[in-house]
Amino acid sequence: MDPRIKSAVKDTMNEKKRMSDTSDGTTDGTSDGPTDERRREVAKCPEVDVIQERQHFYHIVNSFKSYKLNGFKRMSKMYRYLDSLPQRHQQLLANYRQHLEDVCKAIDSNHKVIELIVEDISNLFENIDYTTPDPQSGDQWDSKSTKPQEPLDTDKVNSVFKQLVREWTDVGANERKTCFEPILNSIEEHFGECGDRSGVQVLVPGAGLGRLPYEIARRGFSCQGNEYSLFMLFTSNFLLNKCKQRLVHTFYPWAQHFTNNMRSADQLTAVRFPDANPSDLPANCDFSMAAGNFIEIYTEPSTWDCVSTSFFIDTANNVIDYIQTISTILKPGGIWVNIGPLLWHNSKFLF
Repeated sequence: MDPRIKSAVKDTMNEKKRMSDTSDGTTDGTSDGPTDERRREVAKCPEVDVIQERQHFYHIVNSFKSYKLNGFKRMSKMYRYLDSLPQRHQQLLANYRQHLEDVCKAIDSNHKVIELIVEDISNLFENIDYTTPDPQSGDQWDSKSTKPQEPLDTDKVNSVFKQLVREWTDVGANERKTCFEPILNSIEEHFGECGDRSGVQVLVPGAGLGRLPYEIARRGFSCQGNEYSLFMLFTSNFLLNKCKQRLVHTFYPWAQHFTNNMRSADQLTAVRFPDANPSDLPANCDFSMAAGNFIEIYTEPSTWDCVSTSFFIDTANNVIDYIQTISTILKPGGIWVNIGPLLWHNSKFLF
């Protein structure tokens, strides 16, 4: 099983754009941003799309690779503040100093997992390689580069760790049961009695780290996961293509979380993954992942027997776009199985 990821060029860059756009249409809330007319001109230029895609790819890789650097910079500030306290106060906090040392060890351990995630990214997409020199600009990928990133990027890496807990560890089993089991039961109810399950085509937009499409494929259905975020795609590629056994890796998902801990030790909880073998699939299984914007790459009518969405539709700027796309791509008699959402990613712009 090798669910290679096919890139829909020009789509993943929009993730970063959506995060930086403001509700009034400017880039940063000032009048210095590009005009709407200029944006339209840029959008018509495919070369710009390719350049931006490549830059965004590098940016995400550097975000992963700078996790340790940014983490240690934060820890250095905490050490300096601790050292600035009166000596008698430092003596009272001797255990806390040891805790900070343990946090540093956990960050270093997480960095080793990150190195595994990004070490083979040249093979991430089957139809494009961003690690080769750019024929237009001459930019060349530097695998040794570790450029410092803004704290927001580190937050996104930490979010990947949280998602990893949810999807591929024993810790997330109850959450998966709540969210995934109703979807899996509905698919079984509608298609479980068909003679050839591999003939049932199931699409999972917003696939995250691939656990839901994996569970669908493990039951014998043909399934494709679709994901927009390179943070998720890098990690799902590692999980689905490189992890061949259960519980072979350990990480500390809350190492950089100093709040909402009942005990200091909770911050240093070690979690093993994956809790299931991603290679454990039927021999005739058709399982794949596709990168890109859901409404842009899935346009062919009547191609899917089932569309399954779990906490996905709130990622739309216009939820009706998603609903219309789902209606278009479903075969006659096909079903849409949905659970969630609760978050509504764009609520600060809409409400």
